[in-house]
Amino acid sequence: DAKAATLNVVATGGPESGFLRVIPCGGSAEVSNLNYPAFGAIANGVNVMLDSSGSVCISTSTATHVLLDLTRFWR
Repeated sequence: DAKAATLNVVATGGPESGFLRVIPCGGSAEVSNLNYPAFGAIANGVNVMLDSSGSVCISTSTATHVLLDLTRFWR
């Protein structure tokens, strides 16, 4: 029954620089939550609304590994 969450998002090891978005599944966004360098690792805190099933979706502009930690949620 959570409505929103704070997440720690990490992009690491991708061969190209790019950006990542965290959004409620089925939603859209025009801004990135994290810009990452080629072959680097970078983290960012993200506050995001959850979809009706309590999920988020992550999209990346280039191939990279993504780590996600839930740090807090709100009902």
